[in-house]
Amino acid sequence: MTAPTPTFDTLPLSSATLSNLTQLGYTAMTPIQAASLPLTLAGRDLLAQASTGSGKTAAFGLPLVEKLDPAQFDAQALVLCPTRELADQVTQEIRRLARAVGNIKVVTLCGGVALRGQTLSLEHGAHVVVGTPGRILDHLERGSLRLQGVRMLVLDEADRMLDMGFFDDIVKVARQCPGQRQTLLFSATYPEGIDKLAAQFMREPHTVKVQAQHDAQKIQQICYEVDDSERLHAVSLLLNHFRPHRVWRFATPNSNAATWWPCCRPRALVRWRFTASWSSESATKCWCNSPTAVARCWLRPMWPRADWMWRSWKQ
Repeated sequence: MTAPTPTFDTLPLSSATLSNLTQLGYTAMTPIQAASLPLTLAGRDLLAQASTGSGKTAAFGLPLVEKLDPAQFDAQALVLCPTRELADQVTQEIRRLARAVGNIKVVTLCGGVALRGQTLSLEHGAHVVVGTPGRILDHLERGSLRLQGVRMLVLDEADRMLDMGFFDDIVKVARQCPGQRQTLLFSATYPEGIDKLAAQFMREPHTVKVQAQHDAQKIQQICYEVDDSERLHAVSLLLNHFRPHRVWRFATPNSNAATWWPCCRPRALVRWRFTASWSSESATKCWCNSPTAVARCWLRPMWPRADWMWRSWKQ
């Protein structure tokens, strides 16, 4: 017999927050939310292993929002993310969760955007700061951001930040936060650096591990073995057979795109080639506004942006 799925009304949340969750379509908790929210709402440090798409943003967003004081316009919560795209997504979700609290200001601080506009925004105060480690450090060094009022520090997708070489930056940022704070660390995998971070900046953290919740019936992986001379013809036949709405092609920078694009003609697919030089705004406009599209992504430099494309497609 399957155990009943926990609901949000079993948590010590305000009536306004519960009403907002209902309006947002939040009904039952996901496994990571059910395992972590009782701990985080109680003020405990948390070391959580959960994959993207598991509902982890709400798992740290709800306790973050519940602890905010709208009357205090100092940074009360800091969320570190590996990429600008993830930071933007986290910012949007926190704003949605904070609708019941009042006039909560959430500021995003990431590279690729002019410092001046971010500085002016910080001068007017912010309750929550979401950003990438490098840009957060820039503002700390310039004195435009101060963290003495931070009550909660969140490291989202910590394993990716470590893979991208942000360990030292995370350490520098964490040391400027008050010692008496709540620290939440979320990671899809568990590399060695996670233990080092936890040992330095967390107080007796509780560990929660949730297996990826993928429906095997919704994810199908197929491999076709063909001779190299038949590869492009095979792609053309597959596009015509499956008639996909959108397609990703991951490639190395030195591969020849021109030989692949003719395969798209029978399906009249709009072709976009995303590289690391594209801004998020330009990529969003091209990808999301195209009724049909084929995207070619550089495999290594473009992985963070390809991850953003996956998030955008799911939305």
